[in-house]
Amino acid sequence: MVRRYAAVLRLTLVAADIGLALLVVAGGYSFRFGPTFGGTENVSTSQPDPNLIVAVFVGMWIAVLWMHGLYRARERWTRRGEIAAVLRATLVQLALTLSALYVFKLPDVSRLLLLVVFPALTIAAIGIRIGIRQILVFL
Repeated sequence: MVRRYAAVLRLTLVAADIGLALLVVAGGYSFRFGPTFGGTENVSTSQPDPNLIVAVFVGMWIAVLWMHGLYRARERWTRRGEIAAVLRATLVQLALTLSALYVFKLPDVSRLLLLVVFPALTIAAIGIRIGIRQILVFL
C-alpha cells in the first residue's frame, strides 16, 4: 500500500523539509537580529541578496538529504538509522556552508546564526521523520 504512494510520500517529505528549513532560517534570523518587520535592514550591503542565500541554503539542504537517501521509503527501517543519516547530512551541510563562506569571502555572515540554525535544522528534520513514521504506523 505504501509503494503506491511512494512518490507522494517523497514529495511530502521534500515539501515539509523545505517549509521547516525556511522556518528555521527565519526563526534563527529573528533570534539573532531581533524581529524586523520591514525586511532586511540589518543585512550588510556587502553581502549578496539574502533571499538568494536562503534559497541556495535550503536547496543545498534538500540535495544533501536526497544524497543521503532520506527520501527513499524503504531505505531506513529504524529510528536510529534515520537519526544517524540526518546527523551525517547535517555535518555535510555544515562543511559545505562553511566552505562556501570561505570561498566566497563572506566573513560578515553571523556565526551565531549558523550556531542556532544547524541544531534547529537537525532537530526539525529528525522530528518530521519520526512524526511521519508514527503517523504511518498509526494508519
